[in-house]
Amino acid sequence: MKLVGVLVVGVSAWGGIVPFVGPTFDFDMGSTTSAWVWTQSHWTLHLAPAVLGIVAGLMLLLPDSAAAKRAGAFLAFVAGGWFVLGPTLAPLWQHGGITTSGSDGVTGTRTVRVLEGVGYHNGTGVALMLLAAVALWLLAATRAVAATTEPEPTSATDEDTGVRPRMPAPV
Repeated sequence: MKLVGVLVVGVSAWGGIVPFVGPTFDFDMGSTTSAWVWTQSHWTLHLAPAVLGIVAGLMLLLPDSAAAKRAGAFLAFVAGGWFVLGPTLAPLWQHGGITTSGSDGVTGTRTVRVLEGVGYHNGTGVALMLLAAVALWLLAATRAVAATTEPEPTSATDEDTGVRPRMPAPV
């Protein structure tokens, strides 16, 4: 579970930082081609789900707290969905028809454009959703194993005869 939590934190951090550092090595998307440009799209489509994903990953790293881990897995799933669906839904809240994190204004070869779309949104979101599903599966498997494990009997007479062991006589 710890590996899943660390991967969720890493993938989320990548999703939050890529629009700010990506343009420095010609890995840009949308009309923003300069590094460290703060736009509404960058914080709504990248930074906000990244923060949610990082919190989710840290919750997955909590020791002995199945409820927090389940909540963390759910939040990671939501963050991944936000990365995937955010660019499609962005025109609902963006004003002026200008998007700085969508597929408009993308230049380069087809391969570069596909890699940018995967690296910025879809790949990040799908990876987070997959990690959330793995975390939920691991939690369910751990719970199932714990439920089927029976405690060992304290003595053979307890289970075999149903007779309770005698208490020692007071001295």
